Amino acid sequence: MNGTQSMTTSRLSSTPIRVAILASTLAVAAGCSTATPSASADSEPASGGDLTFAINTFPPCIDKTLNGQTATAFHPLYDKLVDQNLDTGEIVPWLATSWEVQNDGRRFVFTLQDGVTFSNGERLDAQVVADNFESQKRLGDSGFATTAKSHLATFIGAEVLDPSTVALDFSEPSAGFLQAARSDTLAIIAPESLKKTPEERCAQGVIASGPFVQKELETNAKVVLARRDGYHWGSSLNKNKGEAYLDSITFLVVPESSVRIGGLTSGQLDAAIDIPSTDVDRAQSAGLTVIPSIAAGINDSLLLNPTFAPVLADLNVRRALVKGIDTQQIIDTTYTPSDEKARSILSVKAPGYTDLSSEYTYDPSGAKSLLDASGWTVGGDGFRTKDGEKLTVELAYRNHLPQSQFELIQSQLRDIGVAVNLQPRSTAEDNAARTDGTWESIYFQSLRADGDVLLVFSPALGSTKGIASTPELNALLVKQSQTVDIDARNEVLKEIQELIADQALAIPLHASSLIYATTPAVHDLRIQADLYSVDFVDAWKS
Repeated sequence: MNGTQSMTTSRLSSTPIRVAILASTLAVAAGCSTATPSASADSEPASGGDLTFAINTFPPCIDKTLNGQTATAFHPLYDKLVDQNLDTGEIVPWLATSWEVQNDGRRFVFTLQDGVTFSNGERLDAQVVADNFESQKRLGDSGFATTAKSHLATFIGAEVLDPSTVALDFSEPSAGFLQAARSDTLAIIAPESLKKTPEERCAQGVIASGPFVQKELETNAKVVLARRDGYHWGSSLNKNKGEAYLDSITFLVVPESSVRIGGLTSGQLDAAIDIPSTDVDRAQSAGLTVIPSIAAGINDSLLLNPTFAPVLADLNVRRALVKGIDTQQIIDTTYTPSDEKARSILSVKAPGYTDLSSEYTYDPSGAKSLLDASGWTVGGDGFRTKDGEKLTVELAYRNHLPQSQFELIQSQLRDIGVAVNLQPRSTAEDNAARTDGTWESIYFQSLRADGDVLLVFSPALGSTKGIASTPELNALLVKQSQTVDIDARNEVLKEIQELIADQALAIPLHASSLIYATTPAVHDLRIQADLYSVDFVDAWKS
C-alpha cells in the first residue's frame, strides 16, 4: 500500500500456600462432589484481594523480552506500544495513541501517551522507545532475544522526531511489525533495565511500566505481583481504564495437573492454567468455571520433511498420509468438545485464515489408491513395501505431550499400510533436531496472530530446517511479509495455505488450545493469542 495509513485512536485476605499443602489438600478434595461455596458475583467489579493462580512451569528466563516461554507470571509487568483485538485481528492503541505507516511499510511513526512512567519513576518518551528497539535488535543479533530477532530482521534504526513521537525504520516493508509490537518480546522497559546484562535481566527481571510490579520471587516456586498505584495508561481494549482491581496476584508453580484441580476444588486456588481435557468434566461437576482458549497461529500439525526422509519426497506418499489421518477421531477420543478440528494450516482465529476443509478430508480409500499408484504394495503383515523397503515414517514429539493421540495416529496409518515409529524426545533433543533438520515428521505448533507465523515454511527465514519449499511458495512467503494492505495480504495468505495443502507439506490436526479453570468468584481474565499470557487489569474477585 502506498502513502500513509493512520490509526487512532471490602478487601479479601490471602495466605500464601505451598505446593505441599496443595498436594495434601487433593486427598480431601478428591472425595468432594461440590466445590467450596463462593459468594455470588457482584454486578460491578470489586476492588481488592489477592488472586492465587497456579502455573505449570517456571520459565528459564524471567524477562519476557528475552524469553517469553510460558512465562504467565511475568506478563502483567509489561506494557506494549499497541494491542490486538483477537476477535477482529485489529491493532489498537496502548502506549501509542496513534501511528502512521509510511514508505510502503518501511517506516512506522508512533505518537506516545503522555504521563507514562516506569515503576522506578523514570518517564517513558520517544528516546526510551527508540533505545528499546535498538537494544532488542542488538541483543537479537548477538544470540539473545531470539524472537525479537525474527520480528526485527529488517529493522535498521529509530529516529526521535520529538519527545512524544518516534519513527522506526526497516530496510524492507514489514507487514507483520505492528502485530509483533504487541508481543511481550517487544515490550518497553525502563532505561535502568536496558543497562543490565541479559544474564542479570533473566535472573532478576526488569523494570517496566505495566499494571503490576514484582514484589516477591522464589525461583521454581512462587511469584507475587503487587498492583501498580496510579496506573492509567492501559490497553484501549481494557474495560478498566485505571489501576487494576486486584491488590496482588500470587503465582504458584504446581507441575501436577491433579494438584492444580485439587487446589481449585478445595478453594485454596482461585485459578489455574493447563487443565487436561480428561479433567474438564471433574472441574465442571465441581462448580468450577472452565475457560477453553484457542490460539491464533499455526494449528497443532504434523510437519513433513522430504529432505531428510526420502520416502516423503514422494508427493503421493505425503498426500496419502494427509488422507489417512482421521483428525475428528483424534479430537473425539483424546480431547474435549471445545477443541476444534483444523481446517487449514492456520488457526480459525489467525488473520488471513482460509477454510480448506475439503483438502483435509479423511479418505483411507483415496490414501490407499495413492500408495498403490506409487508402487507401495501390501505385504502379509499389512504393511506396504517397495523394492524391499518397508514404508516407515518416524514421528517425533516432545515427551511431555499426551502419548494417546500419537498412538491413535500410528493406528490409523497402520490401516493404510504405513508403519509409524513414535519418537518421544526431550525439549532439548527436539530443538536440536529442528535446528539441524534431522527429523522426518514432527508435531508442531506456532502461536502468533499474524501471517508471518507461516515463515516457518521458508528455508531462509524459518528456524525449523528441513521443510521442502518450492520457489513459488518461497516467493509468496516473502510477498505476504511485505504486503501492508490487509486485503491484498490476505489474498497472498490464501495462496500460501492452498499451496501448503496441495504439496502436503503439513497435516493440520486441531487448533492449538489451552484450558484454564477458575472458581466462580473470578471474573474478566483476558487470555492472549499465545494462550499463556493473561491480562489482569480487568480481573476481579467477587
